[in-house]
Amino acid sequence: MVQVGKRPWGFRLFAAAVGGLLIGTLAAGPAPAEGNEQQAGLKLKALAVEQSAVDATSGNATVTIDWTVTDGKAAATNMFGAITVQQVSTDGRLIGAPQALTFSFQPQWPYQANPVAGTIASADYSYAFPVPQYAAQSTARWAVVKVTAKDDQGGTLSVERQNLTKFHPTFTATHLLDSTGPTYDGLALALDQPEYLYNADASVSARYQLHITDAESGFFRGQLVLSGPQGRTASGSIRLVQDTDGTLACGDDFAFDSHDVFCTVDVTIPAGAPPGHGPSLASR
Repeated sequence: MVQVGKRPWGFRLFAAAVGGLLIGTLAAGPAPAEGNEQQAGLKLKALAVEQSAVDATSGNATVTIDWTVTDGKAAATNMFGAITVQQVSTDGRLIGAPQALTFSFQPQWPYQANPVAGTIASADYSYAFPVPQYAAQSTARWAVVKVTAKDDQGGTLSVERQNLTKFHPTFTATHLLDSTGPTYDGLALALDQPEYLYNADASVSARYQLHITDAESGFFRGQLVLSGPQGRTASGSIRLVQDTDGTLACGDDFAFDSHDVFCTVDVTIPAGAPPGHGPSLASR
């Protein structure tokens, strides 16, 4: 039976910031009123970005996004949803962390936007989206890549990226260059972990906790790599995810923003991996 010690493996963190790429000629335009996905009476009727280009280098740039959602259910009294804004490369790849702009028909926390006109049958929304100051390139292309909503009668709406292109919900932004990557400290086994794990016949999972910071473009995802005896390694993926109400989580831990994050990550140590206590783990 192989015994894996409580801190058996050294540590490396490979982390990705919220990068930005590049450059394209983009135009904001009026939103067509038909042809999007619809379920249970909910429909995205309009979507537009008011500015086609902004300078975000000062750290206080915003882009105004306007949209209209209709609900055919007469009994509906409330609606909740999110608009996802993300960087897009010139070849169409999504880049970095998605930014969620959340809304509800009845004003309530933590939803960011409320109706500016209309009824729940056809409600108009508008919100000044704060454009991040830093990116991996000096000019980045952004787009609305998803719209979701649900009402209190079970109606749902999900409009994916390919069905949003007709709305032309895009803009470019000038950014400061992100010059540093994420850093970590406070690495330790999570509090609920046993003192020893045994992997003689089957793989075992160890849960770690760490604190990740990135003052510029923010943390998005990474990988925890444990290096053990005889050159063996084991790893676990780390990702910051955003719920439909705008809250952030990294594993089991909640976060207020992407610049200062506590994360939990599970690392699977394969069956038969050699035992031993590794060196003390240092922060960087």
